[in-house]
Amino acid sequence: MAPPRKRTKKRKCCYALIGLFVVCLLARNVIVRYAVVQIGSCLLDSRVEITRVSIGLTSIQVVGIHVDEPGSRDTQIDVKQVSIKLTLWQGIRRGVWAEQVFVDQPTLHVRFDRNGKLLSKFPAGGESESAATKVPIASLDVRDAMLVVHQVGKDSFAVSNADLAAAFAEEIKLRAS
Repeated sequence: MAPPRKRTKKRKCCYALIGLFVVCLLARNVIVRYAVVQIGSCLLDSRVEITRVSIGLTSIQVVGIHVDEPGSRDTQIDVKQVSIKLTLWQGIRRGVWAEQVFVDQPTLHVRFDRNGKLLSKFPAGGESESAATKVPIASLDVRDAMLVVHQVGKDSFAVSNADLAAAFAEEIKLRAS
């Protein structure tokens, strides 16, 4: 039998770990929002803001995404809300981790100089292999999208109220309106 002193230290340590776990569990949305903002700002070399992140058992919701142009305070991307319906079972079986992804009211700003040269900077895409790539989502719905084109010395031009639906299976099916 262990002396009482060691037992109380182990018990206190156990309670502290349980308390830390509970605090992290309750504050997970705040912790994830902070981490995504910090990592996103670092990777994109730009200011990233997120109003709220809600993580549930089978869903993730991100509200108020704002990304500035790299090296500028001009807006590059604004998204009102992204909702993701997760499917753990399909992820394990087929590699499709998100059953549905809904993107509400995204706005993309693209900037050009006076001569039509692209000023906006976007992240470089990764190299793709010749083998087929598996998309980890089953469907994507983009609602009420807007593209705003800015050119120095000219009025801005906007395309708005665009909707896009995509289904990813053996082949990709797109529908735009």
